[in-house]
Amino acid sequence: MLDLKTYSTTVQMLALCRYGKVNGRSFEALMRHFGSLERILHSDSGTLMAIPGMDVDRANRISKASESLDKAAKFYQSLRDREIEAVTHCDGVYPRRLEETNDPPPILFWRGRILPNDVKTVTICGASESTIAGMELSSNVTKEFAERGVQIVSSLRSGCDAAVHLAAKAAGASSFAILESGFDFLYPADHGALAVDIVQTGGLVTEYEPDTRWRADHYRTTNRLLAGLPNAVIVTECYEKSYETVDLLVACGELGKLVFVIIDPRLGALADEFSLQKAQTNGAIVMVGMDKIDDISLALV
Repeated sequence: MLDLKTYSTTVQMLALCRYGKVNGRSFEALMRHFGSLERILHSDSGTLMAIPGMDVDRANRISKASESLDKAAKFYQSLRDREIEAVTHCDGVYPRRLEETNDPPPILFWRGRILPNDVKTVTICGASESTIAGMELSSNVTKEFAERGVQIVSSLRSGCDAAVHLAAKAAGASSFAILESGFDFLYPADHGALAVDIVQTGGLVTEYEPDTRWRADHYRTTNRLLAGLPNAVIVTECYEKSYETVDLLVACGELGKLVFVIIDPRLGALADEFSLQKAQTNGAIVMVGMDKIDDISLALV
């Protein structure tokens, strides 16, 4: 029998996910059935077929994952050489709030600091095609939370989300960006300098391997992380055409995540009737006034 003790847990997980093509839901099902990573990697296709929903092709791939342990070890070393960390579901530093989602990623690829599990965290997002007022509100909200010691998460998208990271830096705070691609193909492509800034004190996070190119539907998996990682989600600007932000509101509703829409009376409501209705349908609380940041901070548990 293969001696798995010569391979780290990270390498075993990479073999299972990279070469066995195991995703979040599959990994959950495998762990429920086998109870340990070792038993999964020692399983044969016949045993795997006992799992509900398993098909022959998937069973064959998973049963052969252990044959790729050496390749997985080389791949992991190539990541380490590039200062990329693979954080697996089996690691103590894995973001535990992601376990509230129905398919937490088995592996996250990380550059920079790891997001701490014991710090209050908010995701702050808004329209990519934002107004000047939307970027101003995003910056102001970010600074307010940073002053209260709340950790900041956003995407690397243009508009409001880019303003969030810039404001965090200006406030002397760190931020974390969730990517819609692998590290080799940052999207948007012109946000490379912003990504470098973020990683100096915070981190870049993705569930995509480094050579994964951006795809138009990747925003949905990014939104899953944006909703799952924090204690609460803050939306600053959203309209019917803001499909990424509208989808984030839906993701929060499906997860039961605490979500707020912030309105600063000085700037006016940066949302149309469609998006406000979508927000409230998915459990969002509309908060009017920057003084409500204190109330939100106290609600983060």
